Amino acid sequence: MNTTYLRMELKRLPRNKRALIFGMLMPAVLLLVFGGLNKGQTLNGVDASAYLMVSLGVFGSMTSAMGRGGSIAVERGIGWNRQLRSPSPKAPYATTSPRRSARPAPARGPRRSASPTNPAGCNGQSTSPPSCQRAGPATVVTVTNTQLRRVYRNSGHEVWFVLAPVMLVGVLLVVRFATFDEVPVIAPIGVALVFAALVGYVIRSVYRTATIADDVHLRIVGLTGTRQIAWRNVQGIEIELRRTRPPMQVAVVYDAAGGKLDLPHVNDHSLVTALPAEVGQLRRIWELRRGDDWKPTSPAAAHIAYDRKHPTPAWAIGLVGGFAGLVVGVALFFILLASDAYTGGDGFASTYLSPFVLLVGLPVAGAVLTGVAVAVRRRAG
Repeated sequence: MNTTYLRMELKRLPRNKRALIFGMLMPAVLLLVFGGLNKGQTLNGVDASAYLMVSLGVFGSMTSAMGRGGSIAVERGIGWNRQLRSPSPKAPYATTSPRRSARPAPARGPRRSASPTNPAGCNGQSTSPPSCQRAGPATVVTVTNTQLRRVYRNSGHEVWFVLAPVMLVGVLLVVRFATFDEVPVIAPIGVALVFAALVGYVIRSVYRTATIADDVHLRIVGLTGTRQIAWRNVQGIEIELRRTRPPMQVAVVYDAAGGKLDLPHVNDHSLVTALPAEVGQLRRIWELRRGDDWKPTSPAAAHIAYDRKHPTPAWAIGLVGGFAGLVVGVALFFILLASDAYTGGDGFASTYLSPFVLLVGLPVAGAVLTGVAVAVRRRAG
């Protein structure tokens, strides 16, 4: 075992906020709340607090294991697991370069200038140098240069490394749920149907969605339908930075009305090749197929300028405000619950700070007020 790698992984784990919250903090908080409420009670002859402790411990372990399973699938796709299995030298070593030949260097063609959509050396062709390649697990790009056709579709291989254990655990939980005598027969059937619908939604989103560029249209295949945009109606194809964690660059297209649409699987997290090279290929097809008399429309140009100035929509910022309201509501609920403010049933907390108000009303109000405030400020500016 490589102790250095193990030490780095142990340092990296606390920095993963999702694993820290859902795998460690959330089970501990739930144990404190529900364990305190059921203190002194028994469940099937077992102390309720001990029963909850074991159940939430299993929940935290499963959450961490499933999260790590997704990371293993991604690392396997980019070749990191193969790198770890390769033998490493036990002593330092040095490499020597071969003696330079006296032959003259071959003539080189004109050098391309670097730009945000065309890095140095990336010519946007299928023969781009290795520096333009980017390891990624998800998307298989089909290229037919003679027909100017490009297909971006998820290969779907790595998703089964995550879905298989999730489906197995789900089946076991449904079977265990069906063995309880107090549970009606319709309950496990409903849970099984919901679980199957979620799994089907994931599988459909993986295998159906695609971006297809042919001689006539740019076709965007979504979960519920297909959108075809003629090359003449395309107003622009650009790379947009999404401030997620980690940050992600995605390719977007603007239609004749200035509406912005994401291109499925055309992003820097999915593509094997560099995103600027692929966007360059799509722009090349667009420039060849849109016609010599193509001109940008005025409404679309104004809409595109607005999106460039405000890349994050107001409703997305409103969701952040709603999440902040949910965090505040949960904190207030736990404080009031621990201080026995709900025991009377007719006090100020029970009337105006009820669980429904804190956990539903406060997040909705935060989302609406934040979204409206951002929209009004942008219009005023």
